[in-house]
Amino acid sequence: MSGFNEREFWKRCEEYDSRPEVAAAQHRARERARAADERARKILAGYLPSEIDPDARAPQVTVEALVFDLRERGAAALNIAANRERLSKLSPKQIDEVIMRLANRRAKFPVITDDLLLLIDQCS
Repeated sequence: MSGFNEREFWKRCEEYDSRPEVAAAQHRARERARAADERARKILAGYLPSEIDPDARAPQVTVEALVFDLRERGAAALNIAANRERLSKLSPKQIDEVIMRLANRRAKFPVITDDLLLLIDQCS
């Protein structure tokens, strides 16, 4: 059994990050974050209808439960009524948070796919 080689580790990380599909996914995640920031600025500036309440947020435990189930089950988690209800209670900002957290964990949880992130994004 060989020991940990830090130089090799970072070399493989760079190789992974340079793959076109990884770079594209990271770009999409940055674009979603920029769009979320823009929506937040418009809400705070009063450009969106007043019935949208930027302070209306689901409890953080709801976000945590949804992120946990989505990272464990992937898109199959959306077939569970409780998760659909949780998702429906999230604010647009919280949905963006869920997407970013899942996108950051893709390497460890292979069930987190582009399709899953797009499905969640369509809910905002």
